[in-house]
Amino acid sequence: HTLSTFLTRPCPNASPWYTSGKVCRSATMGSPTVIVLAGLSKVTAPLVDAWSVAEVRRLVAAADQTPGEWSGGTLASYWASYVRAAWDSGLRGCDLRSLEYQWINPEGRLAIQQKKTSRVVYAAFRPSTLDAIKDCWRDDRRLVWPLYCCLSEWRKTAAELVERAGLKGSIGKLRHSAGTSCEILHPGHGHHFLGNSQAVFDRHYFARQMAAGLWWPEEL
Repeated sequence: HTLSTFLTRPCPNASPWYTSGKVCRSATMGSPTVIVLAGLSKVTAPLVDAWSVAEVRRLVAAADQTPGEWSGGTLASYWASYVRAAWDSGLRGCDLRSLEYQWINPEGRLAIQQKKTSRVVYAAFRPSTLDAIKDCWRDDRRLVWPLYCCLSEWRKTAAELVERAGLKGSIGKLRHSAGTSCEILHPGHGHHFLGNSQAVFDRHYFARQMAAGLWWPEEL
């Protein structure tokens, strides 16, 4: 990439932040736009998107209506419990699919080592989510949400679920949405909930536009 590429590449729906130093070059799709201004690099990072609580409830309702069965039971119980668990825990799909039932204590708490970062994170499921998990799980298997088909087919089913709920994005958007909701309800704790650093959370997971109008200075 040349400097002119960075100067002319559009980056809609972005919020700027500044850093000193040389222009960074990247071939990664969706990389930030870099503009050099008087020795500073102005980087416009794409805005993080997330679903609202109301939209996630629509996703749960759509999951409850998922047709079909697999060897472990109904797809409705599989996906309804999966969506609820992803929301309560903020865990990535790869971690949820490797979660063993015995790791969850009677109160719904668990510790799990993240596959992506190798960090140990702690999570807890609400009683309603625990009930959904118990409805999905069978004592003849180890994993709560094993891949009942190839990963590409699993993702296709997840995409169809999101579409039935009338939403946009992938099922992985649940992580951003849960983290954003947690941050709005408990400012400063969203990154703890997801097991990120504050900087990573702010840049990649917090849809701060959803907090607009929720935090105000004292009324005049």
